Amino acid sequence: MTVPDNSNYAAGAAYTKTWRLRNSGTCPWTTAYDVVFVDGNAMGGPASVPLAGPVPPGSTVDVSVSLTAPSTNGTHRGNYRLRNDKEVLFGTVFYVQIVVGPTPTPTVSVYRSGSL
Repeated sequence: MTVPDNSNYAAGAAYTKTWRLRNSGTCPWTTAYDVVFVDGNAMGGPASVPLAGPVPPGSTVDVSVSLTAPSTNGTHRGNYRLRNDKEVLFGTVFYVQIVVGPTPTPTVSVYRSGSL
């Protein structure tokens, strides 16, 4: 929902990534479920964020994580998964991916051709 892939940030900039997750399973998610950082660059974020409320099957929930852009230029990605009340990771990986460094400057090329 927020921070499209490869969004550009200055080193040390604070930002919030929000995902909209759908419960496509058959059991409800409770507040004992959480979003967990699994690998990549944590970008100063928490190890886990609990769901704010129950999510019945077929429903969606928005989950936000406050992050800070790393101090090194380049592409940085953090991978997350859901964890149930039995501490078992499930579902597919979802992620945040940003680019740290100066915003690229577009260049204009002029080509000369033969006669008009």
